[in-house]
Amino acid sequence: ELRKSKIRRSDVVTAIGSSLLSYENYMDVWNLREQVAVAALDEGDLTTAESHIKLLTKEFPESSRVGRLKGMLLEAKGDYTNALSLYNEILKKDVANVSLMKRKVCIKKIQRDIPGVIEGINDIVKKFPSDAASWQELGELYLSLSDNLAAVHCFEELVLLEPRNNSYHTRLAEALYSAGGNDRVLSARKHYTISLTIQGPRFNKRALYGLISCCSYLNAAYKEAMAGSGANTTAAAATTAVSTGPIPEEHEKKVNHELLSWAQEKLGELVERENGVVGEQGPIATVESMLIVK
Repeated sequence: ELRKSKIRRSDVVTAIGSSLLSYENYMDVWNLREQVAVAALDEGDLTTAESHIKLLTKEFPESSRVGRLKGMLLEAKGDYTNALSLYNEILKKDVANVSLMKRKVCIKKIQRDIPGVIEGINDIVKKFPSDAASWQELGELYLSLSDNLAAVHCFEELVLLEPRNNSYHTRLAEALYSAGGNDRVLSARKHYTISLTIQGPRFNKRALYGLISCCSYLNAAYKEAMAGSGANTTAAAATTAVSTGPIPEEHEKKVNHELLSWAQEKLGELVERENGVVGEQGPIATVESMLIVK
């Protein structure tokens, strides 16, 4: 049952699995022995793990799965050099073994080899472009390094893989907003809006805050663009006088204002529902004071 549900209870697996293995007629002996070996490694019981791995090696000497277990045992002992060598040797014969590729990434993480981690995950997503977990990890890693544009690419891939996952839209929006620039903030606003469409504001406050930030930023940029155009009469200067970009059309300004008002109202309602107290001027004024929205 634990194997099917994928619940991580290594202590239970080690205890019950060892008891089951004592029965001579147990049918699924080798799969169970592998499961117990991994659980023992997770528990730090290297003696138990090693005894099971030796039996598996004797039965399946050429198995990549057993090779992975031997490498994990070396990792548990802190012998990362030999573990990497073992994984590389197996990968020469089994180039598409993603579990071994991920084990190599784990070792690079332990060694704090960030370039090695990035190289390893990039290698995985090149060979397995539908591996959402790897794209997500790579995106988060790029964000931690402030490489926002590289992170944007990773989260775009995630949105393509799972377009109905609101958290991916939110993370993409955050990366776009962090990268800066009117066009990217406008795209960020779009993905925050999609995220809120998939998952409503009540359970998606992170996207709600993000939408308010984007709309507020764009409002300020639009005002600055208009001010720049008023100070200079040439058509070219009217669209490029300031770094914020061209003057927006009235429709876009209206849409942005309506989105901002909607997001502030919804957040105000959530604050009122959770705290039961709202500022004297109402929920929108309360939210504006919290976010210092001008």
